[in-house]
Amino acid sequence: MLIIPAIDLKGGMVVRLTQGAFDAQTVYSQAPADVMLKWQKEGARLVHVVDLDGAREGVRKNLGSLKNILAVAKIPIQFGGGLRTFEAVQDVLKVGVRRVVIGTKAF
Repeated sequence: MLIIPAIDLKGGMVVRLTQGAFDAQTVYSQAPADVMLKWQKEGARLVHVVDLDGAREGVRKNLGSLKNILAVAKIPIQFGGGLRTFEAVQDVLKVGVRRVVIGTKAF
């Protein structure tokens, strides 16, 4: 079994939304790269990163945080949120994302 921990990004921070409500969030960290290091230390073999702002607005908003995560990542990153064009997918693959998640809005 492969357990894939997630890092949800909103406004450059690691958050969890309460029942998917963007105005009801819990901030877990203001340093996404530190959370990545924690998951690696815990033995994760893959981490799922979501740009919640990008998912909501249709355009990636947390590319800087993603790059910070990738700078410390020694395991593959799967990324989703705001990937609605071929170019957006290419951009995140170029910076080092291993897998992308494309939602139904892209179609």
